[in-house]
Parts: sequence; structure tokens; C-alpha cells
Amino acid sequence: MIHWGFATACFVWATVALVPWLALVSRRKIVTGAVTLPPRRRLFIQTIVLQTTVGGLALAAAHQNGITLFPPFRLDAAGVAAAAAWLAIVLGTLPLRWKVRSVEHKRRLVALLPTSMAERVWWAALCLSAGIWEEIAYRGTLFGLAFRLTESWWAAVLACCAVFGLSHLVQGWKSAGLIVVVAFGFHVVVRVTGGLYVAMGIHFLYDMVAGIWLGATSRDLEASAVPEGQPA
Repeated sequence: MIHWGFATACFVWATVALVPWLALVSRRKIVTGAVTLPPRRRLFIQTIVLQTTVGGLALAAAHQNGITLFPPFRLDAAGVAAAAAWLAIVLGTLPLRWKVRSVEHKRRLVALLPTSMAERVWWAALCLSAGIWEEIAYRGTLFGLAFRLTESWWAAVLACCAVFGLSHLVQGWKSAGLIVVVAFGFHVVVRVTGGLYVAMGIHFLYDMVAGIWLGATSRDLEASAVPEGQPA
């Protein structure tokens, strides 16, 4: 049973409706040229603020519904194997996934990636924020609420993965689809390890490595990337 208090209602509205809608609108504006992305540092800070806000709502909603987000830490061989295997898969397939993207898609994605040392510092902060708050929000609170609603692990996971993918639509539909698959792997890691801790760690590592590697790989596209300007 879900307790629909103010915090829970705000959290569900933000994750299921507001964030996906903002991502979709931003994507359409960028593709059509109606708006340009802000400088990366500002973009990273804005994203951190949004993630922290959603994460705060997730903590409040979890408290309101008695969802345990931080059980005692435990890590056995199965947990280590699951985390290592999933991290190896998502990082190992990264070059191939990048190679098959269109040049135009790569150019748009360049604007979201760090290319200088200063940007990498902010990128690290963004990755840490994502690793913590996105796991709490989507693999923690949202999953807990969806599981209570459906009473099915599979149904709850699929719903959370879909919402998580939609929240990343600014990266494009293909990227959002791949993110759904990545999210499913994180749910499996959470189930095997019995908590969010390991998933937070590999989420941070994946985002950090992927962003820096892709940013360095994409330097030749920098000149033709989406122009930086003021946000709408």
C-alpha cells in the first residue's frame, strides 16, 4: 500500500512526469535548433541541482512510506561477481556503441561531455550526484513504490527502467533505449547485493569513465558540435 502524502505525490510527479517531460522538450528544442545548450559547467551544475532536488523528494517519500533505503551493508562473492560483470559489460561495449552512432548524433552528444580538466572536475561531481541520487530515486524509492503497487519484482523493475530511460531523452531515443538496459542491470545488482551501495559505486564509475573517454574521443567533433549559448 502506498501512502499518498505530499512528499510521495511530489516525488512521483517529478520522476514519472516532470523530468521526462523536461528531457523531451529539451531534446526537441536542441534538435530543431530552437535552443542551444548552456556552457557545460552551467549545464552540469543545473543537472546536479535537479538530481539533488529529486533525491531529496525520494528520501522524503521513502520515509513517508517506510521504505528502507540503506539496510546494513553486505557484500558476498555473488555480489562482487554481479557488479564486476555488469561494469565490464557496459564499459566493454562502450566503444562499439559509440562507433555505430551517426555523426550528427555524436556532434549533439559532444555538448554534454567534458573536454577540459576544469569540466572534468564538474563532471566528477555530476557523476557522484547521479550515482547517489539516481540510485536512491529510481532503484530505491520509485522501485519500492512500484513494487507495492504491482507486487511483482519484474513489473516494478520494468516500470522503473522505462521511467529512467525517459528521463534521459535529452540524449536521444536510441540512447534512452540503451539506458533502459543499463538501468535493468543496476536493478539486478541491487537485488543480488541487497542494497544500493554497490550500484551507487558502479553507477559513478561508469558515468565517470564513459564521460571522460567519450569526451576525449570526441575532440575532433568539437568544432562542429552544438554551439554553446544561453539557456532558454
